[in-house]
Amino acid sequence: MNTHPYMPPATRQRPQMTGLSITALVLGSVALALSPIPILNNAGAICGILAIIMGLVAAARSRRWMPVFGILLGTAGFIVTLALQAQWAREFEELERDLDQISEIESNSQEFFDCWDSYGDDTARAMIYCGEE
Repeated sequence: MNTHPYMPPATRQRPQMTGLSITALVLGSVALALSPIPILNNAGAICGILAIIMGLVAAARSRRWMPVFGILLGTAGFIVTLALQAQWAREFEELERDLDQISEIESNSQEFFDCWDSYGDDTARAMIYCGEE
């Protein structure tokens, strides 16, 4: 006499890949969190790329939401990093131009004052030969 109820045959389930899914989600979050911080955003960009790769692998093996959000966060972190680095590069170039202009003005001013000082108390001659800048 069989006392065990009928059990259906064991079905083979797909692996859920929760480890890769969670890793993709965490790396994507880290990428997005580090993206606005100068210098650290380089590590964030790497985390974003890794989140995209791990999220794609996990999404191919399981149909869950975590790898998709990991991919989205990693992509967002990577794009924000690139956009901010491009903006910072433009701002640094503008700062460099401004500093060059200040340096040029300063050197021109120094030449003017040296010329003016060479005439001592003769301000009329200094105005004629050095000009008024």
